[in-house]
Amino acid sequence: MKEQRYILTGFVALSVLAFVVGVVGECQKAEPNGLDFFVNIVLGVFASAVVAAATAGISYYTTKRRALSDYWLDLEAYIQKVQIWAFHHLEKGLTAKDTATFIRTSETIVPESNEVNLAYLTLAKSKRDISLLCGNSELSKEINDSYRLAGQVNVEVTRVTQIRALNSGKVPFENLLEYEDEEKRILEFQKDDSTFSKLNSSADKLRDMLKIKVFIPELPVNEKMKKHEE
Repeated sequence: MKEQRYILTGFVALSVLAFVVGVVGECQKAEPNGLDFFVNIVLGVFASAVVAAATAGISYYTTKRRALSDYWLDLEAYIQKVQIWAFHHLEKGLTAKDTATFIRTSETIVPESNEVNLAYLTLAKSKRDISLLCGNSELSKEINDSYRLAGQVNVEVTRVTQIRALNSGKVPFENLLEYEDEEKRILEFQKDDSTFSKLNSSADKLRDMLKIKVFIPELPVNEKMKKHEE
């Protein structure tokens, strides 16, 4: 996408320059045919640059749409990985103390945390492929915000997973004081206005901005549950 942007801006600049030089050359003719050859060359360059810029523009906007869609899909995939990780290890209804006790003996939290990290690396690659013409647009800011939030969530996932590492004797960092706040780390992830909640909101907003339509089928409701509710 970056290459397409550079090609587009380069040919646009070349076409503008050729047009200006051609107009100046036409106005500066001392004799009727004095600068015809030069002006014709410049106008030929201008016409070629316009065609090339139009082609590059079409290619850029096609690549842009695909890159933005890929980023959103990878963002949703990352969110789903985090949701699965949280569902397995941060069961709501348990106290933070009970959750920490469960994590200390969990055999799956580290492998699932690694899957979350891999999903984040995929997201980082998609983010790198995005190069917008206007870096200060609302879309650009929302993409940057979602990526920043995803990074913060990844840190929080790692911090909770480290509770398991501490109890296995495999401490990845030298400062052991960082690991005395197990319950605080869990509560930080579970609170209503958590970074993960903000990431979900950002992904939804980005989906609307990109006009991506997603069909989410409704889960079938058990007939017995219906009767019970009635």
